Amino acid sequence: YSSFVGVLVYCFFATSKDVSIGPVAVMSQTVAQIIIAVDAQYPGKWASPLIATTLAFVCGFIVLGIGLLRIGWIVEFIPVPAVSGYMTGSAINIVAGQVPALLGITGFRQGTRAATYEVIINTLKGLPGTKVRLSSIASSSKLSGHRSLSPP
Repeated sequence: YSSFVGVLVYCFFATSKDVSIGPVAVMSQTVAQIIIAVDAQYPGKWASPLIATTLAFVCGFIVLGIGLLRIGWIVEFIPVPAVSGYMTGSAINIVAGQVPALLGITGFRQGTRAATYEVIINTLKGLPGTKVRLSSIASSSKLSGHRSLSPP
């Protein structure tokens, strides 16, 4: 529902064609890190969905305040290399978390539960015992085929 409602509301109040609406991987990863940090500081006090919902409301009020005060221009001071670096780091983190499952490597913390460098090191250590699944090979081949057939 979050993807549908965001786009539906955004079509009436659109301000930019470049704004991402709905759940995206980087936003999900950031919310997961915040949930982990809150749960580590206050173990068992709040459920994960409650933390995520509260975070969404707080962020919404901040954006509403920025809009009402007409100070959205402050965002222009965030340098593009910083945003690009954050997005690239997040992409590396997401890919590193997916590769062990793709190759059938188990036995260590992966995804958002461990640091990216630990996941990469443990994945490299687990390569000798890799169990490549046929579905993984088929998916990768299909994606590569689509890429090579698409016009430049």
